[in-house]
Amino acid sequence: MAGPKPSAATLIWEPAFAAVSAAGDMGYTTGPWELRPPASAADATTLHGHFISVWTRPPGGSWKVALDIGCGHAKPARGVGSGDLIRHPIPAPVPGGDRSVDAFRSVLAAEEDLLRRAREGGLRAAIPAHASPDVRVNREGLLPSVGAAQARSALAADTVATTLTFLNGRASRSGDMAVTHGVAERRRRGAAPDASVFVHIWRAAKDRWELALTVENPAR
Repeated sequence: MAGPKPSAATLIWEPAFAAVSAAGDMGYTTGPWELRPPASAADATTLHGHFISVWTRPPGGSWKVALDIGCGHAKPARGVGSGDLIRHPIPAPVPGGDRSVDAFRSVLAAEEDLLRRAREGGLRAAIPAHASPDVRVNREGLLPSVGAAQARSALAADTVATTLTFLNGRASRSGDMAVTHGVAERRRRGAAPDASVFVHIWRAAKDRWELALTVENPAR
């Protein structure tokens, strides 16, 4: 069976935000992408969106992409080529051994609370309750929201009960960063279920886990 034909389109992207764990074994980047069809295409419209890449690095090894997802949206005011890049401060190293198991156990408690709130009141109730001050909310068809105030505004109408099913995830050895992912399903009256995939990136704050980035992408 023949596979799909190679695309003649050009995909370009650049990071606009990056964060790394204290152990240097986990990080994530996000920023704009563009898909540029060849000039000969019947529809030469350039498509725009944002990507999210989760990176991991074993001791003594090199960085590898562990997860990559993104959303499409209208052309942003500042996209590829802007040169914008925010580097989140790297936490101070934490003495001790591998903290990933205990850290992931505690982040799952935060994840379970977020999932409960989503079932009861939709994402409007769930995301802001756990969001970091600089939270980034990425959803298909919408420009990314940055910061708690923009996130609340973007999610204001999302009151439909949402079932988020956690599938897997991991935490950094330093216990200050974690990623979870799964499937989201909404059931609106009179409509077929709406299924999506989600990714949550968590960072440890002083006394709790904070949701630093969330992305939801329709399942196709």
